[in-house]
Amino acid sequence: MDGKLVIPASLFSVDALDNCSSAEDILLSFSENIEDTERIVECGGAGFNFYRIYYTDQAGNQDFCEVFMIIFDNGSCFGRYAPEGTIAKPNGDVM
Repeated sequence: MDGKLVIPASLFSVDALDNCSSAEDILLSFSENIEDTERIVECGGAGFNFYRIYYTDQAGNQDFCEVFMIIFDNGSCFGRYAPEGTIAKPNGDVM
Protein backbone atom coordinates (compact mmCIF):
# COMPACT_ATOMS: atom_id res chain seq x y z
CA MET A 1 0.00 0.00 0.00
CA ASP A 2 1.35 3.44 -0.86
CA GLY A 3 -0.42 5.31 1.95
CA LYS A 4 -2.95 7.09 -0.25
CA LEU A 5 -6.72 7.04 0.00
CA VAL A 6 -8.75 8.08 -3.06
CA ILE A 7 -12.03 9.79 -2.16
CA PRO A 8 -14.54 10.01 -5.04
CA ALA A 9 -17.10 12.82 -4.94
CA SER A 10 -19.79 10.20 -5.61
CA LEU A 11 -19.15 8.85 -2.10
CA PHE A 12 -21.22 11.80 -0.84
CA SER A 13 -24.29 11.08 -2.98
CA VAL A 14 -27.22 10.35 -0.71
CA ASP A 15 -30.54 10.55 -2.55
CA ALA A 16 -29.65 13.58 -4.67
CA LEU A 17 -32.83 14.97 -6.29
CA ASP A 18 -33.46 17.42 -9.11
CA ASN A 19 -36.54 18.53 -11.00
CA CYS A 20 -34.71 18.49 -14.37
CA SER A 21 -32.56 15.36 -14.14
CA SER A 22 -32.90 11.86 -12.80
CA ALA A 23 -30.74 10.99 -9.79
CA GLU A 24 -28.31 8.92 -11.87
CA ASP A 25 -27.73 11.90 -14.22
CA ILE A 26 -26.64 14.31 -11.47
CA LEU A 27 -22.89 14.86 -11.54
CA LEU A 28 -20.94 15.27 -8.31
CA SER A 29 -17.63 17.09 -8.05
CA PHE A 30 -15.40 18.84 -5.52
CA SER A 31 -15.58 22.18 -7.37
CA GLU A 32 -17.59 23.92 -10.08
CA ASN A 33 -15.47 21.95 -12.56
CA ILE A 34 -17.45 18.73 -13.16
CA GLU A 35 -14.18 16.88 -13.93
CA ASP A 36 -12.88 17.51 -10.38
CA THR A 37 -14.19 14.22 -9.00
CA GLU A 38 -11.46 12.85 -6.70
CA ARG A 39 -9.44 13.87 -3.69
CA ILE A 40 -6.37 12.00 -2.52
CA VAL A 41 -5.66 11.84 1.19
CA GLU A 42 -2.13 10.88 2.10
CA CYS A 43 -0.82 9.60 5.41
CA GLY A 44 -0.62 13.01 7.03
CA GLY A 45 -4.27 13.71 6.18
CA ALA A 46 -5.88 11.49 8.81
CA GLY A 47 -8.49 13.19 10.98
CA PHE A 48 -11.29 15.57 10.00
CA ASN A 49 -11.47 16.41 6.29
CA PHE A 50 -13.91 19.06 5.07
CA TYR A 51 -15.17 19.22 1.48
CA ARG A 52 -17.59 21.22 -0.62
CA ILE A 53 -19.54 18.91 -2.94
CA TYR A 54 -21.13 20.37 -6.07
CA TYR A 55 -24.20 18.79 -7.65
CA THR A 56 -24.67 19.56 -11.35
CA ASP A 57 -27.84 18.66 -13.29
CA GLN A 58 -28.18 18.01 -17.03
CA ALA A 59 -29.00 21.68 -17.66
CA GLY A 60 -25.73 22.78 -16.01
CA ASN A 61 -27.39 24.15 -12.89
CA GLN A 62 -25.27 23.72 -9.78
CA ASP A 63 -25.67 23.73 -6.05
CA PHE A 64 -23.34 22.60 -3.32
CA CYS A 65 -23.26 21.35 0.23
CA GLU A 66 -20.56 21.24 2.85
CA VAL A 67 -19.57 17.78 4.10
CA PHE A 68 -16.89 16.25 6.26
CA MET A 69 -15.48 12.85 6.95
CA ILE A 70 -13.17 11.49 9.62
CA ILE A 71 -10.29 9.39 8.36
CA PHE A 72 -8.52 7.07 10.77
CA ASP A 73 -5.08 5.59 10.15
CA ASN A 74 -5.19 1.87 10.83
CA GLY A 75 -1.40 1.77 11.01
CA SER A 76 -0.83 1.26 7.29
CA CYS A 77 0.88 4.63 6.90
CA PHE A 78 3.58 4.12 9.46
CA GLY A 79 4.06 0.37 9.44
CA ARG A 80 3.81 -1.59 12.63
CA TYR A 81 3.22 0.22 15.87
CA ALA A 82 6.37 0.64 17.94
CA PRO A 83 5.91 2.34 21.30
CA GLU A 84 8.27 5.20 22.08
CA GLY A 85 10.55 5.17 25.09
CA THR A 86 11.70 2.15 27.01
CA ILE A 87 10.03 -0.56 29.01
CA ALA A 88 11.53 -1.17 32.43
CA LYS A 89 11.13 -3.69 35.21
CA PRO A 90 9.94 -2.44 38.62
CA ASN A 91 13.59 -2.22 39.73
CA GLY A 92 14.41 0.10 36.80
CA ASP A 93 16.27 -2.39 34.62
CA VAL A 94 15.43 -1.96 30.94
CA MET A 95 13.71 -4.96 29.43
